[in-house]
Amino acid sequence: MELHGEVGLIIKYRDLKPMEMFSGVKRRTLAHGESIMITEFSWEKGSKVPVHSHPSEQASYIVKGELKITIGGRKSFLQKGDGYLVPPNVKHSQFALKKTITLDMFSPPREDYKEK
Repeated sequence: MELHGEVGLIIKYRDLKPMEMFSGVKRRTLAHGESIMITEFSWEKGSKVPVHSHPSEQASYIVKGELKITIGGRKSFLQKGDGYLVPPNVKHSQFALKKTITLDMFSPPREDYKEK
């Protein structure tokens, strides 16, 4: 991670260590500022994130694979190229139908996902 004063932040992917969030689900925090954060999640087939909520709005894009997502009780099946939005404090869960990679943006940034 390289800080460039007030002009930005450079993070090298090769320097990021994946954090295992749940069995078969790993996260890398790619970048974050004061009002936005982008993360990468890698999912093994059959892995899941249980029902949860958070105060951040979440927008997600499926880079590869397939997910079953439940947002506020509504189920959807999504694949490469699809995206979804989770409003703040809405319960949701995800299940990987195949090996999957997602990019997830959070606003405001999740404090628990900031690299120490």
